[in-house]
Amino acid sequence: MQSTASTPEVRDRAYYDAMNDDYDRQTVAVMQRCMTPDSNAVDVGCHIGSILMPILQTAPRGTHYGFEPLPDLYQGLIKTFPKQTFPKVNFYDLALSDTQGETSFCHVTSNPAYSGLRRRRYDRPNETVVEITVKTDLLDHIVPANVPIHFIKIDVEGGEFLVLNGGIKTISKNRPVIVFEHGEAGFAYYGPTTLKIFDLLSDCGLQISFMKTWLNGGQPFTREEFLDAYHNSGHWYYMAHRPHAEMRNGPILPGKGEQIPKAPKMAKVGRSVNRVLNVFGARVMRLSSYHSLQRRACSQEHSERHEQQVRFDNAGLQQLVAELQQQIKQLEKFREENAALSDMVRRLQEKVNSSLLVPKE
Repeated sequence: MQSTASTPEVRDRAYYDAMNDDYDRQTVAVMQRCMTPDSNAVDVGCHIGSILMPILQTAPRGTHYGFEPLPDLYQGLIKTFPKQTFPKVNFYDLALSDTQGETSFCHVTSNPAYSGLRRRRYDRPNETVVEITVKTDLLDHIVPANVPIHFIKIDVEGGEFLVLNGGIKTISKNRPVIVFEHGEAGFAYYGPTTLKIFDLLSDCGLQISFMKTWLNGGQPFTREEFLDAYHNSGHWYYMAHRPHAEMRNGPILPGKGEQIPKAPKMAKVGRSVNRVLNVFGARVMRLSSYHSLQRRACSQEHSERHEQQVRFDNAGLQQLVAELQQQIKQLEKFREENAALSDMVRRLQEKVNSSLLVPKE
């Protein structure tokens, strides 16, 4: 009998988690290229703020907008990033779309990261879904026309076309770098074809690449290549960007052969625990590296920046500890399930052994 830790479900979950961790590292590397300390950013699908945190590290003087429709997560963001500490961070408890009003929203209570405007295909069976009502609005209605936007992250479980369509004026005017999730598991349930995303971004003067390709100075997708990547590449994160030729005199300058930072190696204490520690260590490492970067970039404001950074690091570490505690709870559940299975195997083995005993004459 297979243990829980070796079932296809757990192996798939570990694979998807590892891929998403890698996408997070690539996203941070893109931020370092395309943002300055004064850049302004938008985080759509803010969740618990794991991408907002490096946004604030990279652009501490910018104005930022975070959108999270799930009430519990929205309240968590307000507590993690309080207004008195982060006065230029603006949170909105709504789902960005291309219409304004209210709509039903699928809250996946067993795995909130899967929540979205539509019920989609989930990687794990038996997810618990509760329909709630949320507000919707357009990005163009919220971001003031006089605020330039330099970076947008979109992770909305398939509703990315709605977000882009509702922000087309902002995108056309600013032509920001956009990192967006785009996979068949979610997007296929929303209606528009993937080529509509390509055409919308192309009309705004943007090209599409894999983040790793862009970081290494590679060529963007053609329309046909993007469609093929969507269906066949096995990847679900992309970035939209200006042509390389327009970036060479600004803060964005892709460099050939530059390595994307990797998480530090940890001692093997079990496959699941090792993955948790790698993610935790990598994110703590980002806090430290960004802290050093900002000290060098803003030495004239060192004292004030250092005080703000300490407050920021404390909030970030509290969030990381909460994430780690969630992972530990999951691991405890796996351990309990394994223990139950082991006990079942032991009892079955005892029955088998007793049935094989040869009676004495």
